[in-house]
Amino acid sequence: MRNLTQRKEIARIARAYLAGDVSYERFATEACQCEQDDDIDEIEDLITHMPKLGGLFGLSEEQHSNYMKLVEAALRALEE
Repeated sequence: MRNLTQRKEIARIARAYLAGDVSYERFATEACQCEQDDDIDEIEDLITHMPKLGGLFGLSEEQHSNYMKLVEAALRALEE
């Protein structure tokens, strides 16, 4: 497990990616450079496989809201 400062930095970059402030490549590069950490692996998986909202094969508003709750929970776990 990475130390708390490193985990918080991954969470900060993930939040910036979700807000559209940094590229996916920046997020992925930072997340992939870490040692084995289940919480970082989880947020990386959730973001990498985030389904689109609406349209053909997309999530409904409710499903998207539930998915984002999982993402938020994973981010909070990194920040603790």
